[in-house]
Amino acid sequence: SVTYVAQVSCENTIGAGLCSPLSPPSAPAAPPPAPAPATVTRASPAEIVVRWDLPDAVPAVTHSVVAVRRVGVEHWSVCDGQWGPLEAPQTSLTVPTDSDGPYEAMVCCKNP
Repeated sequence: SVTYVAQVSCENTIGAGLCSPLSPPSAPAAPPPAPAPATVTRASPAEIVVRWDLPDAVPAVTHSVVAVRRVGVEHWSVCDGQWGPLEAPQTSLTVPTDSDGPYEAMVCCKNP
């Protein structure tokens, strides 16, 4: 695992000042791990509800992207929020459907 430290010095027209002490070691941020599988329940003949848990991550998860499809269909439909990915801590989404067949969902999580 790689860690980084930083040290700062300031300079003006007269010259450079002394260096600061070294910062504490810090590891670079990593993408969050995959969330556990989402659950899909039928809310009505024309809607499903997708639920998921946000994985623990540093930095914390900030957004989720949900995709659904009818079981047996190849194409996934992305179900973002009104203006893009769903903001954490949202962990459920009601999705309109065009049939009463079984659906499946997948969720991807993002952090800064």
